[in-house]
Amino acid sequence: MRLHEPALLHRLIDSFSPGYTPLLGRRVAERAVDLAGDWAVLIRRYASASQESRDAGFVRGFFDGLRARDPAMAERLLDACVAEPSLAELGVELHTGQTVDEAGAMRLTTLARRGQVPAAKFGWRHFGGLLDGISSASHAELLRAIQDLPDGLKVAIDLHGMRLHGLGERARDDAEACQLCVSLLMSVDEDFRADEAWSRVDDLAELALASADGEAVAIHLCRVLTHREQGQHWPLSYGADRLLRRVFGAHGSVALEVFYRADMGRRLDALSQLSVDAEHPVRLVPVDTLLDWVRVEPLGRGPWVAGMIDAFDGMGLSATARALLQMAPDRSVVLEGFERTVHPTYIRGSYEEASAPRLLALKSLTTDAEADVAEWAGRQVERVEERAALWRRRDRDRDQSFE
Repeated sequence: MRLHEPALLHRLIDSFSPGYTPLLGRRVAERAVDLAGDWAVLIRRYASASQESRDAGFVRGFFDGLRARDPAMAERLLDACVAEPSLAELGVELHTGQTVDEAGAMRLTTLARRGQVPAAKFGWRHFGGLLDGISSASHAELLRAIQDLPDGLKVAIDLHGMRLHGLGERARDDAEACQLCVSLLMSVDEDFRADEAWSRVDDLAELALASADGEAVAIHLCRVLTHREQGQHWPLSYGADRLLRRVFGAHGSVALEVFYRADMGRRLDALSQLSVDAEHPVRLVPVDTLLDWVRVEPLGRGPWVAGMIDAFDGMGLSATARALLQMAPDRSVVLEGFERTVHPTYIRGSYEEASAPRLLALKSLTTDAEADVAEWAGRQVERVEERAALWRRRDRDRDQSFE
């Protein structure tokens, strides 16, 4: 009996069981004589199966073939799936076969609002790129409905991140997309534990931080990140680290204030040591913004910042370091803060080689016009040379142990 014969088609559909592939389902639909009748049999079998044994693959394939033959019937069947609570999950899956239109977006929004379908079923693996054809308003409405599902925030952030990627530069002119960025990011809280999703959060943050609500978003994200890091003994995930650097670059005074009040300076230091090329977040703050922030409370903020900037510029102190000294009520504590950047963080080869450029700068500062700077530089020269001697002894002892 050939595949296109009606009797065989009905037998295949009537004996439907898990394991049929979507491709087979599509081929059956392409040759079916009674599409509506065969669909009714198929759906009846699907609805009566247990949740564990349901396999939507064949059904989805059959529907794709049916839609190709009769699009109007396909729309009616999708509406019927939405109307039947037992077919809610199937109703979502049947929208994954092609680009979603406005009618499809309305159906998906309705299904999401009912809360019967897990958020993961709306995820980027199913709908990545398929929502690009709907309007920004419909997209935002759908994502807000998904966001309200358990674990739905991550899914909504993922989907919006993909849409922003598709929009490219046009996203900056899309007010609805920008406002959705703000809304989603303001919903991220201390319980947001999906580390792999922080990269998507960073994608949304670029637009949100540049919006009229950017400062509020910056404050919120910094508070979430400081809360997330307190009590932990490992650095931020890569995505969260990148997000933090973006916040410091866009709203430096806000980020400085939150991390300063949370006493998180050491955590910021740890971030700068994640890789050789990692820039300390505080160094991403524009200099004028940084100095204006310190000027409000120089006694406490000056030493805090001194330990995180690069105090050296060529053969002397940087202009930022000099400015911190000039506004400091107690210059000694600011100079003490500079000590944290004297020794190299990364050493390739010997300590002596790694510290050589800084040692030259310190030696030039021993004759500085400001006596306290010259005295401080002299002490640092001694410490660097002592540490270099210690490393040489260690290297010599190690070499001898192998002889």
